[in-house]
Amino acid sequence: MNDPYVTVEQYQFLPEAQAVRMHLESCGVSAQLADAETVSTDWALGIAVGYIKLQVRQSQTGQATIVLDALRARRKERDEHPEDPSAPVRCLACNSPLDPDQPVCPDCGWSYTDAEEIDDTQESESDTPPVRAPDAEGVMGSLRALKPLFVLLLLIPILLGLLLLVFLAMASLFQGT
Repeated sequence: MNDPYVTVEQYQFLPEAQAVRMHLESCGVSAQLADAETVSTDWALGIAVGYIKLQVRQSQTGQATIVLDALRARRKERDEHPEDPSAPVRCLACNSPLDPDQPVCPDCGWSYTDAEEIDDTQESESDTPPVRAPDAEGVMGSLRALKPLFVLLLLIPILLGLLLLVFLAMASLFQGT
């Protein structure tokens, strides 16, 4: 069974092409990108090769067209009706509304803030300890504290070399007399 890939769309930019390809694959459509490396290497070649081509199996062209039309419709809807800035903030995990100053979702417990900002009562409710990111200031402070040691380690060989040169110069002066 020979089912070749056919081009269904062209994209100027690789991230957009990859996002659409991944969306098609999540919908069960086998997809690939042609000339992506060429255009990524030198964007001026995009005109010559016809930009990045999104290709699907010929037997899945109809399904791909339906998915791509739905994507275009959603983009058009989003462009025509932008999101209301006064709309409530929503939890990224369960989509329930959150207060802007509420660090943890009351429905699912998901948090978009650092674990350090959550008060101790909420931490004690969790069975697993929170994963904490390394404190950048703490790491930099530790490195700054080690700076004199590094400088000393660099200066010791230089000072020993200078001391050796002075010793050899003095020895040659005393041997000459």
